[in-house]
Amino acid sequence: MITATFASSRSATFGFAAATIALAAASAAALVAFPEPRTWIAPIILLASMVSSIAGFAFPALCGAVAFHLSIDKVKLIEIMMTCGIANQALMSWSVRSQIDWSALRRTLMGGFVGLPLGVWLLIEADRRAYTAALGLFLIGFGLLRLCVPRLVARSQPAIVDFAAGFAGGVTGGAAALPGAFVTIWSALKGLPKDRQRGIYQPFIMIMQLAGLAIIASVNGGGAFARGYDMADLLFVPYGLIGTIAGLILYRVISDRQFGLVLNLLLVVSGSSYLF
Repeated sequence: MITATFASSRSATFGFAAATIALAAASAAALVAFPEPRTWIAPIILLASMVSSIAGFAFPALCGAVAFHLSIDKVKLIEIMMTCGIANQALMSWSVRSQIDWSALRRTLMGGFVGLPLGVWLLIEADRRAYTAALGLFLIGFGLLRLCVPRLVARSQPAIVDFAAGFAGGVTGGAAALPGAFVTIWSALKGLPKDRQRGIYQPFIMIMQLAGLAIIASVNGGGAFARGYDMADLLFVPYGLIGTIAGLILYRVISDRQFGLVLNLLLVVSGSSYLF
């Protein structure tokens, strides 16, 4: 029974991977038609998805560190990254669905929905460099602190901090396509096992990216989502899924301690990406 179940699960995984690769091949053919620098985002998305999905965090930062240097409108790039991020996070959220803490998730989402409109306003109206530098320095500082003191755990864990972390995540999600930073940090400070940490911040990131994408598209489209969203952005999704599958395979073979190390390194890398 167990062997048959495992074989069925493995067969389904291979089938999904094969279908995703086929979609990526079709997407590659379609992307050839794009004369703009957008074509170069595809390999960036694949690599960023693979590395970030090991910890389930930092895809926008890793992708944006390179992609923001291309001559592409920043709002368009955020839309593409959010689109791929939603697909990646949906797959990763499904992989830890049994570990989701619904109470903590509700509190963080409440805060996220409050902070998200402010973040989108910053993205559209403010100078990106004015706020990303502060975010970058904070992420670098916290990542280095956790690398030096890996067992740092918050003694007091009031529920209101879930809301506050979600609010901060909503702001950074709208402004920099990085909704998971503060929720990820707070989940790590709770001292939870890796699957339970991801059970909190994984679905949070997915839902915030979906909501942020809807708000951005609505604003750009004069209030009409269909007019504001470019369906061509979906061509990049298969590349993100291929990278995510590869990253999840690596995630399954690392320990909680190794997961913490990867997570903290990604915090430092994420912060550094916002300084350049």
